Amino acid sequence: MAVHAMLHGQEAPAGAASALWWAGSFSASVLVSGSSYLVLRQLPSRWTAAVALLLAVAGAALILGPIAFAAR
Repeated sequence: MAVHAMLHGQEAPAGAASALWWAGSFSASVLVSGSSYLVLRQLPSRWTAAVALLLAVAGAALILGPIAFAAR
């Protein structure tokens, strides 16, 4: 997640607009994380575990996918 934040940091505008951009990014992150937590909290624990596994597999595919293409 830190690398993701650093990459977005390179998109941030310079100067006074930077503070507003970071505040918006932080607010959006809190909104997405908080709403995800509230939705997943309402689901049965088996569903939550399935979603966690799905996200882990998708993350692994995103990380390892470029390596598979580079090996060609």
